[in-house]
Amino acid sequence: MFTSQKYSLLIPTFNRPPMLDALLEYLANKEVQFPVFILDSSSNENKTKNREAAKRYHLHVRHLEFEENARFDFKIGSALQEIESDYVSLCADDDIVFINAIEACIGELDRDAELAACHGVYLNFSIGKSEVVLRVEYASPSIDLDDAIRRACQILTQYEALNYAVYRRNVLADVIDAVSRAPQDMFWELFSALVPLVIGKVTRLSVVYYARRANVASGRTEFHPATWIAEDPDAFAKAFLEYRQRLFKYCEASGIDVAPDVRKTLTLAHIIYLCRELHDGRPILQALAGTPSPLATIDLSLKKKPIAQFLAHDAWFRRKIGKIPPLAPGAWLGHKIRQIIGRPDVINFGSYGINFRSSASVRAMLAEEMLIDLSRYIQTPDRL
Repeated sequence: MFTSQKYSLLIPTFNRPPMLDALLEYLANKEVQFPVFILDSSSNENKTKNREAAKRYHLHVRHLEFEENARFDFKIGSALQEIESDYVSLCADDDIVFINAIEACIGELDRDAELAACHGVYLNFSIGKSEVVLRVEYASPSIDLDDAIRRACQILTQYEALNYAVYRRNVLADVIDAVSRAPQDMFWELFSALVPLVIGKVTRLSVVYYARRANVASGRTEFHPATWIAEDPDAFAKAFLEYRQRLFKYCEASGIDVAPDVRKTLTLAHIIYLCRELHDGRPILQALAGTPSPLATIDLSLKKKPIAQFLAHDAWFRRKIGKIPPLAPGAWLGHKIRQIIGRPDVINFGSYGINFRSSASVRAMLAEEMLIDLSRYIQTPDRL
């Protein structure tokens, strides 16, 4: 098992003692030997609860305490000054990271010096009254092109956060140093994802690495473009221009020639990112609901139906395609096509007293040990 010289885990926490307790219990049950740093900016009452929780488990825990208004990057930067391990990663206090997958990521980083970070497939779990729903959250390809600008464009055009990957310690230190002077908003998150890609490549292994808990909206309007634009479009535009200039300066300081064509490419990549996040503008309209804006009265009830829904509809099928004899509803081929179109890729299964619902493909990705770990973690008292 990898120890303090090899790897350290950082757990930022803020006023969620039951969640942190559940995560620490999971790590203790896995008998991990690496250091666990709790980065605690909770209230004094909750800091006390977290200290007590840390003492309950046989773990190598360092409990670092911060003011409640401490910036996220300040907490991470302070912890990085306390560790000497080659590799480090973060785990949110309400999530779970799979230990065997961490070990696989470290092995990959050992083998490839060009990698800045490594991670795997991320799941999302939503806990209901009678079942837990699992789905894939992040599974895009590795970002391993040789050119830094192309790597930046790749993540912007199919954005998935890199926050929880296993990083080389010096790379994460560079990331924190770069973003520590930036306002904490959605562009801060984008900047923190682009900095490691300027430094090197990020590989995604084909293993389940991390499970993220489905959360309600955070209320932080500046962390999603739709809510920020709806709240203050002028501030959003100004922040984007300032962030873009900060990104260009970082690239130049890293030895990358940010010529006019490169600036244009990066700007267009960000616009593509925004288009994907905003879809057809519906999230902005939803954010405006209930406000005095004339846009708040636009009817959102008319939704485009997916093609599969049209194809599965008998009347439409008969009228448009069913006239072709082999595809007629009663014909063998037509019957098979409609079966495939209408077949739900959803299965239910149980593990360790928990009822799960997911796609068959998600179930196939979960090793039995991972499923047991997730089940036990979810079943911990007071966590549901």
